[in-house]
Amino acid sequence: MNKPNIIYILGDDHRADFLGKAGHPILKTPNLDKMADDGVYFSNAFCTSPACTPSRCCHYLGQWERTHGVNFNSGSSISANAWENSFPMLLKKAGYFTGWVGKNHVPAGEGGYHSGYFENEVFDYWYGNHGHSGFYPKEFSSAKETKIYDNARLDTQVEIFEEGVMNFLDPQNDFIESCAGKLPRRPEEKPFCLCLTFNLPHSYGTGTMQMRPEDDELYKSAYRDRINDFGMPATYQDYVTRTARLPKEVYDGQYIPSYDYVKTTIKLREQMVRYSQAITGMDRMIGNLRKKLECLGLADNTVIIFSTDHGLHFGEHGLGGKCFLYEEDIRIPLIIYDPRIGAAGDRDEFVLAPDLAPTVLELAGVDVPDT
Repeated sequence: MNKPNIIYILGDDHRADFLGKAGHPILKTPNLDKMADDGVYFSNAFCTSPACTPSRCCHYLGQWERTHGVNFNSGSSISANAWENSFPMLLKKAGYFTGWVGKNHVPAGEGGYHSGYFENEVFDYWYGNHGHSGFYPKEFSSAKETKIYDNARLDTQVEIFEEGVMNFLDPQNDFIESCAGKLPRRPEEKPFCLCLTFNLPHSYGTGTMQMRPEDDELYKSAYRDRINDFGMPATYQDYVTRTARLPKEVYDGQYIPSYDYVKTTIKLREQMVRYSQAITGMDRMIGNLRKKLECLGLADNTVIIFSTDHGLHFGEHGLGGKCFLYEEDIRIPLIIYDPRIGAAGDRDEFVLAPDLAPTVLELAGVDVPDT
């Protein structure tokens, strides 16, 4: 049997309960729901480090943070030797054509984000930026320096990333011609591994939304007619009346400013609307992705994994942001669609983010290293 293609999709700060399949009463995610019904939906999936960088390292390396040693804002970085046993690199060694589209929040190589390691040595096709992408990546990300997104036809994050994905999949896409030397054509005779990483629905992405006239209507009006229907969590406490749930020596009670929206119900509902708009945009893209695979004759041999780095607090227990070991932060959505197996139903086994790298390697028929 031919080795399967792998598409590995990660959201950013995507709560597990913000999914139609998970029973959200307002948010619509028809394409993710369909993929879950066609594949496997894991209702008890969790990350082991609820912060962006360490959790993403757990995903790609199949290790807990205590093993890979990369944490948040410490200047730590994955060495090239350690990345040799990541699932993208092992697939590359096994003959896969590798691609990356979107936000990278994994520092790797000597110098971390500035090493050029991912762009020049790991991924054959690179259409991404390091750090946050923002809602308008041409203006609000490190891509301003590389100008990598400048040829994209639209300006919003999901749509720019979608163009990069479609270019990767379709060797005949004319956009590749306009970026000769940056975006090589995918060799049709090789299996591929594509990592797609959003900076959504993270507050930096949603916080830079501006409802510009040229933006898709989805990002201007969706869910606004139901803004007051977004209910507060059962344990919600506003900033004024909250009671401490954690000792002061553990948490001083101060939020990163980007999560201040949890302090009042008005701001939190506005964030829930933007959050939902972003997720529905991602969902629409994934629907387009599956249609493209069908059109190219790739659908029957392409495994799609959808998850995120971690969850997020929406004011539960008077808290905002993530990095806590409350369930709101560690529970994550997880869907695996393998067309070779077909629909396998919903599963409630306890599944962790570090389980995914060895799972990908097994699905691809590649030996799993001891690491």
